[in-house]
Amino acid sequence: MGNSFKIYRSLALNTQKLLGNIKLLRPIENKIIRSCSPELIPPVFIVGAPRTGSTILFQLLIRKYKFSYFNNLQSFFYASPAIIAKMSYRLTKKKALKFRLNSKYGYIKGVFSPSEAGAVFRYWFGEKGFSDRSTENRRKYIRNTINYISSLSSAPFLSKNLNNSLRLNSITSAFPEAFYIWIKRNPLYTSQSLIKMRRTLYGSENIWASVKPSTYKKLLKYEPFEQVARQIKDIEEFIGKTLNDRTGFNYIAVNYKNLCEDTQNVLNDVSKTYEGMCGFKLEDRANAELFTIEARDKKKMRNEEWKHLETIIKRLYKSNERI
Repeated sequence: MGNSFKIYRSLALNTQKLLGNIKLLRPIENKIIRSCSPELIPPVFIVGAPRTGSTILFQLLIRKYKFSYFNNLQSFFYASPAIIAKMSYRLTKKKALKFRLNSKYGYIKGVFSPSEAGAVFRYWFGEKGFSDRSTENRRKYIRNTINYISSLSSAPFLSKNLNNSLRLNSITSAFPEAFYIWIKRNPLYTSQSLIKMRRTLYGSENIWASVKPSTYKKLLKYEPFEQVARQIKDIEEFIGKTLNDRTGFNYIAVNYKNLCEDTQNVLNDVSKTYEGMCGFKLEDRANAELFTIEARDKKKMRNEEWKHLETIIKRLYKSNERI
């Protein structure tokens, strides 16, 4: 990743701090979200550990099916997503989706392109979920916002933000009917990608990147390769425990390799499972263009680094089945 992206990213984040939460827009935002129907189409949330292929899954689903979603402009004005949705819908409803199936660490280029919208979810839920001070009014506000955005196109809302993997309970509190897609990938390649992400974004493998599990502070005592492997494992264990130990969660697990090798069938499985669990049929986009996806599960580091990482993964997972 070139320096130009780093400069752009830094500039955008700093500008967002100044303009993202304009207080004068709050009354308008509240008025807009109160205008929607009380019935909500079950929203869909992609969760998983970082570097598991979540962004490509996000893009493929939007390419194939009719979804509503946050765009980059909504992420920038994070406190006013309904206002921006209303503006965006009018500007883009007659245009075909033109974003390409590429991204840079979750960012998809284009003002109206799909966005992780991290700032929106932090504004709503905090870093990891509702605080004890959260009220029912707060949940209703969040729910009404998603409902309004969804109602504009009469399509379910789709989100991909991996920090939401740690907010599962809070999201389900606001959206009991939510559907989750848990994407998984071989932890060896996921760990390698996280090391590469650290080196690319921060110039050092010693600087933490992406989602911080509850064990974050404990993980800092380990060397970088052990850190990323445990980071992935701890996030996935939390997701698995939350989804499987509590009733009421609608979800499907998707494997990254299968997604790449059998894209159409995997997406069909997601659609059928969503319809079966949530009672809503996903609408195919007219002339939807699907792409052949090449899995990036390849060794991209020096032999000694690879062997070191492989040893860690085998020890942590105590099995060769996932390698």
